[in-house]
Amino acid sequence: MKKQLNTRSIKLMEIFDSQLRDMLQKDLQEVQLSNKQSVAAFNKANKLMVA
Repeated sequence: MKKQLNTRSIKLMEIFDSQLRDMLQKDLQEVQLSNKQSVAAFNKANKLMVA
């Protein structure tokens, strides 16, 4: 019985772990995208000021 519970909790942990990893990956991609957009906006503003 105890081994069965252990196996089940390990499975749940693996599922949770992979879902968490997916969420973090998605967050990271969004942050990287907004960073790129910020850099692009900054560069554009810089060019306007220099011009």
